Amino acid sequence: MAFNYDARTSIEDRQLVDTRVLSGIDVASRQLGINVLALLARFKIRPQLINTPVGYLDYRQIIGFMDAVAEEFNCPHWGFVVGTCQKPLDFGIWGLPMKLSPDLGTAIENGIKFFRYVNGMAQRELKVEGDLAIYSRRAATSISKPSYQTATLGAVQTYKTIRDWCALDWRPDRVTLIQPSPPQASLYRRYFKCSVNFDSATTALYFPASDLRLPLPHSDPELLAAVVDYLDRIALEPFPENDIVGQVEVSIKRSLGTPTCNLTSIAQLLCLHPRKIQRQLATRGLSFNHLLSKVRMETARHIVETSNTELAKLSRLLGYNNPSAFSKAFSKVYGISPASWRKQFAAQRNKGNQV
Repeated sequence: MAFNYDARTSIEDRQLVDTRVLSGIDVASRQLGINVLALLARFKIRPQLINTPVGYLDYRQIIGFMDAVAEEFNCPHWGFVVGTCQKPLDFGIWGLPMKLSPDLGTAIENGIKFFRYVNGMAQRELKVEGDLAIYSRRAATSISKPSYQTATLGAVQTYKTIRDWCALDWRPDRVTLIQPSPPQASLYRRYFKCSVNFDSATTALYFPASDLRLPLPHSDPELLAAVVDYLDRIALEPFPENDIVGQVEVSIKRSLGTPTCNLTSIAQLLCLHPRKIQRQLATRGLSFNHLLSKVRMETARHIVETSNTELAKLSRLLGYNNPSAFSKAFSKVYGISPASWRKQFAAQRNKGNQV
């Protein structure tokens, strides 16, 4: 089904989620011996999106589909199985502050701060009560009935994400889930490697507050400062009204380095057909690829000037396939390689400091 590009719907009123939330469904279906194609069709979800996620879907489609599978196949642990079959999601530049943080506590705080820009359908909170830390997650939308399946899926993703940040066999002391206790409850306990409480008021991970001080292996204070400074600027940048160029640029900045940083996905966010965006940009002598390159180069220049991060790492962050492609694009815009630009900028800065 083609996406409904309804320009009458404001961006703020949309409840869109990255289609990568569907990853793992194919594997989970085979594990459980079920066929979900008919339910995908019922909720107007193209089967191709399962293995090749592109763009966004309405959050209500996801909730409806997940709950329908659980009910129709008598599979109350459906969301749990899907979550275990997924990889931790890559949020591009918005996910960097967490991995680059010095410790787990700072990573979680950065996650609470920045995840809302890439997944507004969930709200996260960290509480410390004595010796106990509680990291909770709940749906941010006004849905009359809670979705047990998507809530449990979110809990599994949160667990995987923290383990990915720590790069070690981290586990919580306890997990609470809003869903009723399923017959397969022992699978949950084996997976989380701790006690699991069902029928709870919140979806949360409980762990020792001392874990908040756990050092993270990918900590990079210099790059962290540069990325946070850049993201803070983007977060404060107002969304331009009636300016297609500005709208596309802001949307590119907010999705840079993720699979949603493409014309199709951004068109969905703007409630415009991709061809209409292309036509409107063409009247200004521009194209989507031109704006993507512009944002990439502005971001690259900021990070090159403010940190010593490896250029290979920066090229991946910006969505380039390899460092040579990034270096070639940078040289085309600025006349010299990013390595030479960094040296030149550092020399000028040192000269200025000596005056």
